[in-house]
Amino acid sequence: MRTLFLLLSASFFPLAGESAVITGKVKAASGSSIEFAADKPYPQANPKKEIFLLNADFEWKLELERGTLITASAENETLLFFLEPGDELTVTLDPSVKPLNPEFSGKGAGNNRMLNDFNREFSADFNPSNIQAAIEASATIDV
Repeated sequence: MRTLFLLLSASFFPLAGESAVITGKVKAASGSSIEFAADKPYPQANPKKEIFLLNADFEWKLELERGTLITASAENETLLFFLEPGDELTVTLDPSVKPLNPEFSGKGAGNNRMLNDFNREFSADFNPSNIQAAIEASATIDV
């Protein structure tokens, strides 16, 4: 009976989150900064945020209870990351290269490579200028 109560209690009262870490490796130091923000767990919550200068390597450790989207903003660019509890993601950035093209390694790298590649393809495929140009190029009338 006691075991059943403990099992049911654990499902109603989730355990504390597990750590996830983003380590940043900066290839070419710059005076710019990058701001990371964790997705809010519910609308009224303040997101966890951290700002790092891109003049040295950095590390951001946060407690997560589930997979979470992380937004990173640097100058006029935004990158998305996905972290799960236990991830130890290393992101290598070169701020001198535009647009930013992060390289991923460590636990969680596969998820983030896929997300980054998808976002890059989606932006190119659904750019209104590219769509309009494709329509105009294919809109020929044979007489």
